[in-house]
Amino acid sequence: MTRLGSVSVVAVLVVLLTVALAGQSKDVTIKGEVLDQHCFMIHHGKGPDHAACSNACMSRNISIGFLAESGQFYLLLGDQMLTVKDQVAGMAGKPATVTGAIVERDGFKAIQMKKIELAK
Repeated sequence: MTRLGSVSVVAVLVVLLTVALAGQSKDVTIKGEVLDQHCFMIHHGKGPDHAACSNACMSRNISIGFLAESGQFYLLLGDQMLTVKDQVAGMAGKPATVTGAIVERDGFKAIQMKKIELAK
C-alpha cells in the first residue's frame, strides 16, 4: 500500500470512529421510582401502595420501568442483553436514583442502566 493509500484508510477509520462516538449518549442521573410496566400502563400502578404488586410482577419477568420525578416514564434496560430484575429486586415503591444513557426509538424512551440505588 502506498503512503497515500494508508493515510486514506486511517482518515476513513477516524471519520467512522468519530461518527460512532457521536451517536453515543452521555450518562444522566435521574431520580424517581422503579415499577412494573404492565400495571403502570394499564392501572397507573405506582408508589408505596403498589410496591408489593410491582415487586411480584417484576419477579415474574414483567417489563421493568422507571418513573422519573418529572413524570417521564422510561423502560429500564440493562447494560448487557440481560434483564435488570435482579438489580432492582425489592426497589418498587421507594425513591431511587438511576444512572445510564437515555435511548429513544420511535417515541419509546428507555434508560440503558449503568447503576441504580435507593435514594439516600
